Amino acid sequence: HLHTTKDSCAIFCSVHLLDAIERGDEGFPPFLKEDQGGLLPLILKNMNMQKLKEGFKDLIKNRYPGMYAFWIHRITGIAVTLFLFLHIWTLSYVFRGKTAYDYAISKFDTTFGYIFQYVLLLAVAIHLLNGIRITIVDFWHLTRLQKKLLWISFFIFLIIAIIGIFTIIL
Repeated sequence: HLHTTKDSCAIFCSVHLLDAIERGDEGFPPFLKEDQGGLLPLILKNMNMQKLKEGFKDLIKNRYPGMYAFWIHRITGIAVTLFLFLHIWTLSYVFRGKTAYDYAISKFDTTFGYIFQYVLLLAVAIHLLNGIRITIVDFWHLTRLQKKLLWISFFIFLIIAIIGIFTIIL
């Protein structure tokens, strides 16, 4: 399996979240805790649920590929951003010594770890390809080719997903 990327990509928050579930709340990183001034609870508390409901109604009403691409781009962007914070926090285990770091790494030498890496690959790939598509459409004023570019990026995404199955999962 991916022993070369295990040190960089596989170290992830699930190590800490699984341990935190066993211990209770004390293992969660500070940015997830409301009582420690965390950013995530503040965002969730202040999120306007009415606007979110209207957005989902709009998605259901306008079933166009571009609308799905819009929502997928937003959701994967948030997911990748959360991963980045959790990834940096997890990498901080290197400062706690080799044993702590090896323990964090060992959590991803499991089926769950490999599936999690694959889902991360898919989120990053779809966000990247859609971002490139949006950039091309905006900079070169190719709005007429927007739908074709979306299908091209989707085809490239499928190729990445298939290669990912063979390199990460199998």
